[in-house]
This record gives sequence, C-alpha cells and structure tokens, in this order.
Amino acid sequence: MCSISGICNFEKKPPTQIVELMTKSLSHRGPDDIGFFQNENISLGHNRLSIIDLRNSKQPMKDNENKNIIIFNGEIYNFKELKFNLESLGHKFETEGDTEVILKSYNQWGVECLKKFEGMFVFCIWDDKKKQLFIGRDKFGEKPLFYYFSKKYGFIFSSEIRSFLQIKEIKDELRLNTDSINQYLSLNYLINNKTFFNEIKSLSPASYIILNSKNFKKEILIQKYWFLEEYFKKKTKDNFDQASEKIDFLLEKSIKQKMFSDVENGVFLSGGIDSSAISLKLKKIDNHVMSAHNILFKEKKFNESADAKIIANYLNIDLNHYE
Repeated sequence: MCSISGICNFEKKPPTQIVELMTKSLSHRGPDDIGFFQNENISLGHNRLSIIDLRNSKQPMKDNENKNIIIFNGEIYNFKELKFNLESLGHKFETEGDTEVILKSYNQWGVECLKKFEGMFVFCIWDDKKKQLFIGRDKFGEKPLFYYFSKKYGFIFSSEIRSFLQIKEIKDELRLNTDSINQYLSLNYLINNKTFFNEIKSLSPASYIILNSKNFKKEILIQKYWFLEEYFKKKTKDNFDQASEKIDFLLEKSIKQKMFSDVENGVFLSGGIDSSAISLKLKKIDNHVMSAHNILFKEKKFNESADAKIIANYLNIDLNHYE
C-alpha cells in the first residue's frame, strides 16, 4: 500500500507546501520512502511501501526519454510479460519494478495501456509533451482515488480524503452529503463516485481522467475503459467437471501471477471458502514457510477464528490473530 497526492493547475503554479502537507498526512500508507515533484502545472507527492525492486523504483519516477512523470499505488501482476513485450518493441528499462513498466506502456500505447494491465492500481502520469494529466484506476476499484476542484488551488487528488482535511481552506468549503449517509446506513457502502462530502468525488473503477488546459475548469470528463457486463453476454456450456477444472486452473494461474514480491508471501485467512482455497493453492505452489493472518472479533457471530485455525492446522502453517 502506497499513497499518491497531487495538484494540477494550468493557470498558476501549484503550491508545493500543500502537497507536502497532504503527503505527510498519509505516511501510514508508505513508511519506506517519500518523494515529491513539481513543475509549472503540477505538484506531486508519493509515500512508498516497498514490495518490488526494494532499492530502486523510487517515486515520483521520471522517464528520461520524454520527461514524463508517474506516481503509482498498487501492483501490476503481469508486469513481467508486459516488460518482455515492450523490450521486444525497443524499450529499455533502468529498474526491475512495475512502475517503470506503466510509464513505458503509456509511451507505447497511450491511454489504451489501461486495457493491458492486470492488477490493483491507481496511477497519475504527467505527459510532458502534451502538457496533460492522466489518472487511471483498476478494473474493480481496489485502489482508491479521490478528487476535488478548488477555486484557489486547482484540481486536487489523493489516495485518502483525510489529506484534504489537512488544508483549512478546503476543509471549510466541504459540506456533508446527507444522501451518502442514507446510502451508507442502508447498504454499508457507497456506490458510484459518492463520498461523504458533496465536493469530493471518488474516481469510479475501470475509469480514467485526462486533464489539460482545454478542459481545465470545465466539468471533469470521466472515461470508462472496461465493462464487466461484457463478460455475462456469452454463456458457456461447460459441465460441472469442466467448470471445476477451469476454476482450478484460473485460481492457480492467478496466484502464481502474484507471487513475485521481494518480501515474504502471506495470506489473509478467514476460514471461508475463498481464503481457504487460496491458502491451499499457495501452499501447493510454493511449499515454504508461509504466514497466515486472521482478523478476529469479540462478537461470537462475527468471529471465524476457529474455522481459520482448522485450515491452518490442516496446511501446517502459522496463524497470526489480530483482534
């Protein structure tokens, strides 16, 4: 988990101190490193939790060929395949991580690069040639991104709403969204781009923003690049055994794709079907000493720690409990 924060303004230079304040308020998301970048139109901040390429891949990262800048939160699971493809197209890399792969993918395919990424992510790229900001979020919205347009500062974005509240002028402008409260009390979550404030929006999953001098101060245009409903139009005719085999194959492929970190692999284990199946596969794929982690509750009807313990004992793995 990392954090990204920034301001974009095409009328006056964004204040560095505001982004520094926002970024430092999110240090809990990335304790390993902090970085900043500024030019006439943007001010960017990044907190890093190092998972891949621990010594390199610092952010904000600049592409020395075209001066594009990226800040990124998340992981691109298929970055090694993409890197191989990009190298065959003539791109050269200076790091071993996935951040540079996003930069080079944007250089090669533009906004279409979003369709090639398998992972959980939100990133911001400053295109130095086009003088525009490009922000993209993953297909299912696993990584958060909030934005707000301030008359004083410009377009502001961040991984958490709390960073907006560090700025007195912005905090004073915010008004509680009562519709969001009603929605949350009914569903236990918010839908679409709602937040608990009228002025702050959430970038929807599978969507991106492009901001430049032409559309600055106009209604922010949100584009979708992927549609889940497309996957329900064609029904398969698999029988039970075929479907079981396919799920088994896809689950194993998905887990293998995520086992590339430079730190120890672990698993959240609730004791339910999903986390138990993942734990079983992870143990079979890489039979090393892996760790499992379980969140337990004082309330009996919410507490599944006993189920998690059964699975952990079966797999002979250590289980850490957190209340």
